[in-house]
Amino acid sequence: MAAVFGEYSWQEAFYSVEALFEIETLFPEQKEAIKAFIEKDVSIFVSLPTGAGKSMIFQSLPFVFDSLYGNPRGTSVLMVISPLKALMKDQVNYLLDRGIPAVAIVDELSADPEIIQQVKNGTYTLVYGSPECFLSSKTWRDIFSDTDFTSKLIGVAIDEAHCIVHWGLSGNKKVPFRKWFGCLGEIRSLIPKNNKIIIVTATATKATKSQILESLDITADQLHTVEQNPNRINLMYILSYMDKQRSLKDVFIKLITELRTVLCKTERTLIYCQTRKQCSLLFRMFEINLGKNMYNGAALPPNRLVEMFHAGTPQSVKDHVIKNMTATESHLRVLIATVAFGMGVNCKE
Repeated sequence: MAAVFGEYSWQEAFYSVEALFEIETLFPEQKEAIKAFIEKDVSIFVSLPTGAGKSMIFQSLPFVFDSLYGNPRGTSVLMVISPLKALMKDQVNYLLDRGIPAVAIVDELSADPEIIQQVKNGTYTLVYGSPECFLSSKTWRDIFSDTDFTSKLIGVAIDEAHCIVHWGLSGNKKVPFRKWFGCLGEIRSLIPKNNKIIIVTATATKATKSQILESLDITADQLHTVEQNPNRINLMYILSYMDKQRSLKDVFIKLITELRTVLCKTERTLIYCQTRKQCSLLFRMFEINLGKNMYNGAALPPNRLVEMFHAGTPQSVKDHVIKNMTATESHLRVLIATVAFGMGVNCKE
């Protein structure tokens, strides 16, 4: 049975988190999810809109846990399953900037003996990785049997959980895009029984939520849900028909003119495309029509006002884009991207 703590203990725990992350206060939904994770013997499903601080919920859990149980700060560990390298690196960099030990198990790090041992030793408070890393690799599956590690582990967060349905289940396709997302239910059998799962998303319809829970083998009586209307009054969608006979320059002439006129003061714009080819065509169109105005200063790639981001983009360019898109001020004004960009990335403008 989970422990129940008094109001003063909770106030102290929340204050410690607010001070650590340099925020004025946690939102009521954040506090509800954190309290439910620690005090209830169930999994937690969090469906909150963009900007509601979903990541802060699971990033706070180890510190709240340590505060409530009187452990030295940094004792507890949380594993985070995340879909994209860019998203993991963005969150890990955010945590490292605040002096919080965190690591993203991607690329060569997934087989680095030193990193593996550091994770086992509890060096990192938050350990990020993909379903492929934690489930398809014997090395990482075995870490759940390491008693030193599991004695520090308090649970697993599944970030951007809608990917379980969109990428992990076959649907109308013969083979799912990323099958290990559909196998995340195995996590429940790997982690200690006293550990919990927190499921986080901003884009789950009732049908999507039902499929997520079915895939994870979680029933309604094993769940505490924290939800909020996803509608954002400061965001709006406009659907317009684009005549195939109309040139791309004509479609984007207002944006091209703005870029030519005010350069770095152009309103930041994201243009999403379905394919890499579409991204490349749009990028080339801007390049041709902007000429020297494509750049902030010298005509060098890092100075582009317009950039693109997709699965085939070189890692150095991805890092450059994320750094600029998450900065308060940046010369990068237009990003042409596939859904490879944007999932959980904290754009400042």
